[in-house]
Amino acid sequence: MNSSLPRDPLARFLAVAKELTAHKQWFEGPTVVRYAALHLLLAEGDPVPLAARVAAESVSISKQQAWFNDLRGAMRFVIAGWLAASGRDPATFSAACEAIRARFRTAGVRRGGAYEVVAATMLHVAGAGDDAHVRRLQQLYEMMKQHHWWLTNPDDLPACALLAMRGGELGAIEARIEGIYGRLRDSGLSAGSGLQMASHILCLASGSEFDVVARFRALHDGFIAADIQMWDTDRDEIALLCTLAQDSATIVRTVGEHRAKIKEELKVAGPSVSFSLACGTAFFAAHAGKVLDKQTALDVELATLAMAANAAHIHETTKRAASS
Repeated sequence: MNSSLPRDPLARFLAVAKELTAHKQWFEGPTVVRYAALHLLLAEGDPVPLAARVAAESVSISKQQAWFNDLRGAMRFVIAGWLAASGRDPATFSAACEAIRARFRTAGVRRGGAYEVVAATMLHVAGAGDDAHVRRLQQLYEMMKQHHWWLTNPDDLPACALLAMRGGELGAIEARIEGIYGRLRDSGLSAGSGLQMASHILCLASGSEFDVVARFRALHDGFIAADIQMWDTDRDEIALLCTLAQDSATIVRTVGEHRAKIKEELKVAGPSVSFSLACGTAFFAAHAGKVLDKQTALDVELATLAMAANAAHIHETTKRAASS
């Protein structure tokens, strides 16, 4: 996987996404699969063989025993995209992550199916699958459960993995997250899983709690002014945009332009999906043609996996509600 982004991330994304539509898995939640496509922005090679490799990896994962059994549908495709982009061998990778899941059991981490798989993946990617980091993940989960017991479930394990990678004392992280979440609620935003995930991603952004929440509101209000309707599911996307150095007006304009182009060229992308996709491409457009420093690249990789898991959870919840 390259550490530098293409000069036109949107064009690259659209080319890869169009090839992915040739494979059935793309339709297992286009919002979720956007994370697989964005992983491939950093991969070498033409879109056609890249998409074929993702499809092949997805089939390989579906046939794997043990570790990969918990992956289903779109989330499996996201991991396949990541494996294809990084060039990792699925069997070797699964063995390493299975060892981390064994540590989960020793530490008393709640079983979480696909979300546990993603959390183990994130720890492995960060080179932090030892007992200390697993215990830290467990402590963060218990902290979240204490503050938001009605929102916190196994689908939050990837968010815990994201935060477990950050240095600092757990009490300070807890205070910052809760401070950000409280300020977001006080600003008039309703409670929900998306807002909780947004507070976790905003914890990574530089600046005081007041500063990051003010930036979030500036983007949120800017999108509303641009006649873009948003839901709780979009809040983690906005939070990731808050880590950019660009001013809010530039980000809003870029997202709007990308959204229009995505709706035009990807027929499966409706209003909600196109906004999610545009937030991702706008983020990478801010780094177009640049080499990402190691920490930024890792943060983006981990945040992308965590956000994909959150989107997968929402997608599955919506499907169950519709079928009932």
